[in-house]
Amino acid sequence: MNTAAGNILDMALERISQTLNTHEAEIDFKEIGHVTTISNGIVKVSGLRYAGYEELLKFPNNLLGIAFNVDAEEIGVILLGDF
Repeated sequence: MNTAAGNILDMALERISQTLNTHEAEIDFKEIGHVTTISNGIVKVSGLRYAGYEELLKFPNNLLGIAFNVDAEEIGVILLGDF
């Protein structure tokens, strides 16, 4: 191996080693529900066991909603913004 290629490889391996030694894994808890009905800016969602009252929920395309009616089977969500 020529010297320039060897130096580049050594630098790359050193950088990988530094990254592995300093990287901290993050765990991101996500709960995914299913929209059962949509009507006039209110969505009913099932499958969100851990959602709480007035919790902010994120829908596809960065649409947000606020949980307001939290039942064991279904949650009522008021959509915020254009839906």
